[in-house]
Amino acid sequence: FVLRVEGDVLRGRGIFDGDFVLVHPSSIARDGDVVAARLDGRTLVRVIDSRDGRTVLRTADAAATELVVDESMDFGVLGVV
Repeated sequence: FVLRVEGDVLRGRGIFDGDFVLVHPSSIARDGDVVAARLDGRTLVRVIDSRDGRTVLRTADAAATELVVDESMDFGVLGVV
């Protein structure tokens, strides 16, 4: 499926605001993959990592805030970009 990206958080990966990304539907992703993810009712395109047994969604900008997923959040990987 195709998603339209909102924001420039993945500019470092060559993905810009308004770009369309092709997503391969899968609930399995490896560390460092760019994924489409559902997080508390929002659909995000981010880089996924696991750290200390927790899932982390990060941007391509090292200075930006990471999103650490906890058990109380509605989270799922929708696919790999």
